Amino acid sequence: MLINAHSYYSINYGCLSIREVLATCQFLGHKTVALTDVNNTSECFTFLLLAKEYNIHPVVGIDFRNGVDQQFIALAKNHEGFFELNQFLSHYQRSKKPIPARATFKNAFTIYPFEKALHFDELSENEFTGIAPEQLNRPIFKQYKTLFENKLLVLCPATFRHKKDYNTHRLLRAIGENTLLSKLDKNQQTKESDKYRSATEISDLFQHHPSIVERTNKLLQECDFQFTFQKPNNKKHFTESQEEDAQLLRKLSYDGLPYRYDFDPMRGKKLNAKQQEILNRMENELKVIEQYGFSAYFLINWDMVCYAMKKGYPHVGRGSGANSIVAYLIRITNVDPIELDLYFERFINPYRSSPPDFDVDFSWTDRNDVTTYLFEKHGYNKVALLGSYTTYQHKSVIRELGKVFGLPSEEIEQLQRGGIADNEYGQLIQKYSSYIAGIPNNLSIHSSGIIISEQPIHYYSATYFPPKNYPTVHFDMQIAEDIGLYKYDVLSQRGLGKIKDAVEFIEKNHGKKVDIHAMKVIKNDQKVKDLLREGDLTGCFYVESPAMRMLMTKLKAEDYTRLVAASSIIRPGIAKSGMMREYILRFQNVERREEAQKALPELYEILEETYGVMVYQEDVLKVAHYFAGLNLAEADILRRGMSWKFKQRNEFNKIKKRFFDNCARKRLTHSTVQKIWDQIESFANFAFSKGHSASYAVESFQALYLHAYYPLEYLTATLNNGGGFYSRELYVHTARMKGAQVELPCVNESMATADICGKKLTLGFGFIDGGFESNNMEYILKERSKGGVFTSFRNFVERIPEISLDQIVVLIRLGCFRNIEQDKKKLLWDAHFLLSKTPKKIRNHSLFELKPQEWQLPELVQNPLEIAMDEIELLGFPVSYSPFDLIEEEEENIPQLAAKDLKEKIGKRVSIAGYRVHIKTTRTSNGKAMRFGTFIDKKGHWIDTVLFPDAVAKLKHIGTGCYLIKGIVTEEFGHISLEVTDLKRYNNKVLA
Repeated sequence: MLINAHSYYSINYGCLSIREVLATCQFLGHKTVALTDVNNTSECFTFLLLAKEYNIHPVVGIDFRNGVDQQFIALAKNHEGFFELNQFLSHYQRSKKPIPARATFKNAFTIYPFEKALHFDELSENEFTGIAPEQLNRPIFKQYKTLFENKLLVLCPATFRHKKDYNTHRLLRAIGENTLLSKLDKNQQTKESDKYRSATEISDLFQHHPSIVERTNKLLQECDFQFTFQKPNNKKHFTESQEEDAQLLRKLSYDGLPYRYDFDPMRGKKLNAKQQEILNRMENELKVIEQYGFSAYFLINWDMVCYAMKKGYPHVGRGSGANSIVAYLIRITNVDPIELDLYFERFINPYRSSPPDFDVDFSWTDRNDVTTYLFEKHGYNKVALLGSYTTYQHKSVIRELGKVFGLPSEEIEQLQRGGIADNEYGQLIQKYSSYIAGIPNNLSIHSSGIIISEQPIHYYSATYFPPKNYPTVHFDMQIAEDIGLYKYDVLSQRGLGKIKDAVEFIEKNHGKKVDIHAMKVIKNDQKVKDLLREGDLTGCFYVESPAMRMLMTKLKAEDYTRLVAASSIIRPGIAKSGMMREYILRFQNVERREEAQKALPELYEILEETYGVMVYQEDVLKVAHYFAGLNLAEADILRRGMSWKFKQRNEFNKIKKRFFDNCARKRLTHSTVQKIWDQIESFANFAFSKGHSASYAVESFQALYLHAYYPLEYLTATLNNGGGFYSRELYVHTARMKGAQVELPCVNESMATADICGKKLTLGFGFIDGGFESNNMEYILKERSKGGVFTSFRNFVERIPEISLDQIVVLIRLGCFRNIEQDKKKLLWDAHFLLSKTPKKIRNHSLFELKPQEWQLPELVQNPLEIAMDEIELLGFPVSYSPFDLIEEEEENIPQLAAKDLKEKIGKRVSIAGYRVHIKTTRTSNGKAMRFGTFIDKKGHWIDTVLFPDAVAKLKHIGTGCYLIKGIVTEEFGHISLEVTDLKRYNNKVLA
């Protein structure tokens, strides 16, 4: 009989999960319950799905409020009613207007609090008023009872169960209102009577008003929202029908064969065995795709990619869909599944309920345009971003509760560090932080998911408009899958921005249009393989990192297939479980492989490609199906179950038990099975599917190809897209090594970003870190575009009066006027004379240019160290000088050993000078700190170092600068490293 129950999806108001709501209501004897969260529909479908487990008839609705001021409750009679409620709420969430005091719906009941209903003359057929138990004996109820004789319902709002819940509610309200608990207004919190009451208690409270109870039960029974879960609700066809979709997809696939595989079966020529294999695989996929109704899903992704390609946007298609030859043929992906023998059942199998997963990456500058295209193509009423929730984390809850109780920041920080609470408030914070941790505190957006439905999106959820300004549903990915709305993943990354900008630079500078999708050419290019072998990978997507460079050296990876394996092996789970090292050992050592094969021959046979080590997500399927005897449906549950949220579901634990039981029947020891299970569990949260790894390897090869043939254009593009693993300084340094003439920003040549013309790389105004305001950059570019280059410093000052003296001084110190006047001291004199203590001028478009008085100045000297100091302060690094030029030490006292010579010194103690590039701190198995340091020598070549705990203890901080590095040269599987025994930072002439 509850028509106004809240869960903790009433943000900063409720404190019970959906299961807690249902379990509480079952315990209290309720047969029908209406979930009505405040201005939220996040868990309505979860409530419908789970209610049967608790023998409860579920009703869903919304508690419409302005802040905490309840306007009315609305309950959906059916799916149409739910649609109406979602439309209504969405309108007000988008417009930011307050919820009106009254609303009527065709297929939903509206229930007003009794005191609100008093303002209406009469109520329509679907309008009612709720009376709370404490109002029954009030004079106003007796006075107006006859007015609403047939409209009264039992209204017992249910928000908390007991005192602990009530206190949690009050704390959440204080956090939400950003106020001290002691100052929380009573109007900002629920009443102490708004608790979950038993069905018997409610009947007793209304025993003298049986008609109200009867009417309430009748109304709840009229609410019958039937929904079939797991039934696909995505857009059903891209063309006019599913049959046309299948025909179009077939045509596109055949059209793609000449581009991808250099043959056309329609020409009537006899096919060779390889070509027949390709054709058979394609036909098989097309049959399965049509059978399961996924043609529209493929075509929508294809259409999106076509739009991007027409606009010149590079993309990477990945996810399990990369296992598909059809996706490869229609250019959603650039991964050839025949070449890599990709596991078709990972893509689609008869036991997989969800469609194949495509994650399509675009440049960070292009994704919004592609997203807008999807909304405009398929309709704003049928497209939405997928929602998500952020939840309170333990440390953040402590901080928020500390503020609510008025604790000083020092005491809050002590509690966050796990300190002992020495007062009442501290003890309360520790107690309630454990209750609140995990409760949702905000609706958010899924990182990439977009849903496109057959019906209007409001049949499934209300939508709100976050800062991205696209309609976003209230529910998350798991609920979307439950209700048959499978997401399209549209992501962004800066790596593709580098590729896009590099291609544009190449076309501008060389007149060539590079086809980055011609992967057959790119993967077999010798210059690309040389870069991989030599480790010359700076800026090339994730392969540039020290760890990846080290791994590829140990795997002798100079080709595409080994890079695919390395892309997954380096993921956190595999590395931490020790299986990355085991893979390297088995790759390098035949005897090691034979031992593994002998120990578990059946497992090794299944994973022979990866030497008996699970590397890809498909390996979980293979082991579960072929080794543990699970069917493919159960194996897929196991694979998906490795995600944190799915693991909480009951079916996962059942499959885990079956895995162990089946292995036990094969007479495998429990410890052996546990080791296999641990290997699955340790990496499956992080591991890629093989197709996914291959997609990342494709992007790396595209980047390597551009770097190999057009290094200056690629490195300039890298600078303009936020760099990568390293700082800007290293990319500028690498460009110079590749022959670039690096120029500082210039008022007459620079744009906002860096530009490359021939070998001249000019940094943009956006590279100035030292307090230069972005609006001044806009003034300069706008004025230069309108009036041409600046002819003199005074011409610049006159044409851009908006720029203040301190901002002009920044430009002078960085040499931005050098093609007008080389002498910085003279420019500083002029700047102070023209602008000091003078208010900003209003633009004056005079017919005649009035020349100010000229001054004859004595010769002013610029010290080279001043130049370096200005560049370090304003750019973050020196451009005019190498860091090694700024060492105070005499040249003859600096070791001349080069990084390339270390391979001749294996096992020996050496001294070498290096400039610190990157330091990574990690932990040994016993918890002690160790570090991996990456340095470059004078010629810019890598020096990889390792500092074990004893060395770390002596060298607490390794900041930016040049170092004298002493240590022992080591080699492991071809990778040269320096085991550091001592590290001494050279004094810097500028910073000393």
